[in-house]
Amino acid sequence: MFILLLVTLSLADVYSPFKRTAVIQNRINTVRSETLGLREQIERFEQTERTHSNKLHYLYRDLKYATVVEDRTRLELEIEREQKLLHEARMSKVRVLREMRSTADKVTQPFRDNIVRGNKLERFVGVEDTGNYVEQRMRTQKMITKIASKLAKKYATIAASVAAKKSVKVATKKFKGDAEKIKEYVEKKATMAYTSTHSKIVQRIAAAFEKGYSLNVAETARAAIEKLVKKINMKETMIASTENLHKVTDKVLKSQIKQLKQAEVVKRRPIRQREQLKESEQAQQTEN
Repeated sequence: MFILLLVTLSLADVYSPFKRTAVIQNRINTVRSETLGLREQIERFEQTERTHSNKLHYLYRDLKYATVVEDRTRLELEIEREQKLLHEARMSKVRVLREMRSTADKVTQPFRDNIVRGNKLERFVGVEDTGNYVEQRMRTQKMITKIASKLAKKYATIAASVAAKKSVKVATKKFKGDAEKIKEYVEKKATMAYTSTHSKIVQRIAAAFEKGYSLNVAETARAAIEKLVKKINMKETMIASTENLHKVTDKVLKSQIKQLKQAEVVKRRPIRQREQLKESEQAQQTEN
């Protein structure tokens, strides 16, 4: 009788919290199988890491006892090789960890926690708390927006400063002392650099969180723009002048305008006056 009741309830068109659509069930199955495979990869990398760490321990110990130059050289080469292999294993583990976190975040509670506990992933991705997961997601999204805005503003300002300093010299030659045109040109280049860099940073950080949220938002955001930041810092280092943009522009403009005015005054003088001025300068040099 009890079995018949269960069959009847299962066939009845009633609401059940245990029922799921094929879409979410397929996603749950995919996440479960993928995270299990990634956990096995991490365990292999951890074993490799332990192996290289043990080898390095013995190599460093033996290096203290070696007195022959040949032996020390061979040990140092072996240490260098093991350090390289250890670094590669750690970087591979970090890559798989990030992929695992992104995969686990493709579903929410309670399915995410069930998968994490079932595949023993607690120490890799953590378990969500019992609070409101939607609220937590909103807080994380606000944190991402705040960090992205801060980083974008910081490095976009540096890029704008670099572009402005580069364009001052070009604008001075191009417009030949026209202060307004030089100022407009420099501001245009700086604005373009600021807008472009700001947009790139925001897009790269957003792309880093497309597949899911990391536990360390700031670290993930910085890793997403690491190459771009290095490029910006390199450009900043290559700029010889470290003066303020307005001071540099004013100094160049004043120098150019002063030279132009002096040239115009000399051209307007009569020939006889210029000759007399030249003779007086020669006389002063003779007296000296």
